[in-house]
Amino acid sequence: MYIMPVSIFASTDDLVAVTEALNSLPALAGQVLLIPCDDPQADTIPRSAFTLLIQHQQIESVLDWHNELPPLVYPTVPFTAAHLAGLIYAKLGDHDTTHSYEGKESGIPELAEQQVMLQEQWIFDHIPSAPTLNDWRNWHNYAVVLHYGQFDLQTPDAIDVEAAYKKALELAPTDEAYWFTTKQLATLLADGERATEAEQYLRKCLEMPGHPAARASIQALLCSTLLDQLVVPYDPVLLEELKHRLWENLTYFEQAGRRMDEALLLLDAAHIANISNSFSESLGYLTRAIKILEEEDQPELAAQAQLKKGLLLFTWAQQDQPQFYRGALDALLAALRVFKRETEPGIFADIHHYLGIIYSEIPDEVKKKSVWAAVSVSSFQEALQYYNKVDSPYEFGMICHHFGNAYTRYPAAVHSDNFEKALAWYREALDVRPASLYPIERSHTLSNYLAASWEAGNPEDGFHEARYQDMVAKATELLQITSDANLQQEARQHLETLNKLREQELQRIATPSSDN
Repeated sequence: MYIMPVSIFASTDDLVAVTEALNSLPALAGQVLLIPCDDPQADTIPRSAFTLLIQHQQIESVLDWHNELPPLVYPTVPFTAAHLAGLIYAKLGDHDTTHSYEGKESGIPELAEQQVMLQEQWIFDHIPSAPTLNDWRNWHNYAVVLHYGQFDLQTPDAIDVEAAYKKALELAPTDEAYWFTTKQLATLLADGERATEAEQYLRKCLEMPGHPAARASIQALLCSTLLDQLVVPYDPVLLEELKHRLWENLTYFEQAGRRMDEALLLLDAAHIANISNSFSESLGYLTRAIKILEEEDQPELAAQAQLKKGLLLFTWAQQDQPQFYRGALDALLAALRVFKRETEPGIFADIHHYLGIIYSEIPDEVKKKSVWAAVSVSSFQEALQYYNKVDSPYEFGMICHHFGNAYTRYPAAVHSDNFEKALAWYREALDVRPASLYPIERSHTLSNYLAASWEAGNPEDGFHEARYQDMVAKATELLQITSDANLQQEARQHLETLNKLREQELQRIATPSSDN
């Protein structure tokens, strides 16, 4: 199935011959769009993998800055009906028909086959030999096949791929050719955790004048590379640069009608706004991205955006703004319609973890709280079906900690003590949060454990010896392992109150009863 028609821009001198050639190819009716142009300029030609430019009796394939096809470069060839047909079928992914129009000498059939193999991730039976001709196109295509190809018995060395791209850069005949190879080399370096080197190549390109489509493509990759380098504490200068570059690209993509590129960039812009504490701006970007992705029928990407939106609203709600829990709930449930347990068990479990918290904290009428508590328990249990203390101790501990918190918020149960259940989940969390590995996380669980212990049921005489000893041990440990001043003060207050209770109990025991 063809993705889109091939657009052919033909100069006035070539228009008649091109029309005749297309008329001789009735099978291509509806798959080719012929656009007459007197003398088209590079800046006015849509940069698409499916665009051919015919002028001065030459057929040129426009470089693909839209990431629509594998980044192979087709040769510029003399205009003939056979060359035109071969290139059209090559662009449409029909390499078998390309062979029937084109001979091996043009190189088009081989490229058409490589294009399909890269698209479909078919296995190459051997690693190709290095080009014998020292020209940019051959070395660029050789590097692309090494970079993106799947091979049967061995994998090309990344050093060889890098060397091939660098050879192509040395031979680049134009700035645009240099940019096109740089984009692939920078992708290779970034994927190999060499983001700083990738950044250097991309910045060098952006210092040159370039076609808007090429600039937007290079700049989008630079933004992605810079995003990968963001670490806490965030560099304010870098954040401002990212905002500026993202906004410039967003404006271009929107004007050019490149909706998928716009949507993906909106997700990056949302991330930058979020870490800059511009929550409302981030929410706006995410909402726009979701709308585009749904209209473009991209359910998985839309679900990822819904997940980001849900987590943003969840964070907002956790900062004493519980009115945002409803929006977070709606977004996470929308994501859950795509991320199923069978296909994405990790994401499915993470969403249920957040849902468990939301259901326990969402504002509502008292009579509905029991319903929310039931679905909260169900969600936590779903999360714990995936995360366990052996394979995922950190995540298991985090979920158990939040499950304990949730039990302290559920409405009182008739036949059980919610605070006792909370303590049981806190114990599970403490079991996988040793102070040697997770002192901060353990401190918070100890703090919540102590708070819940005061609320749990006690014997009728009001003193619970086992709980007293347990709480003293927990408060003493908290005081020892935390450096947080508030938690230290809290631990001292617990110990002080516990000591008073012990004194009262000893006094009660020592005082003779008045009953005879």
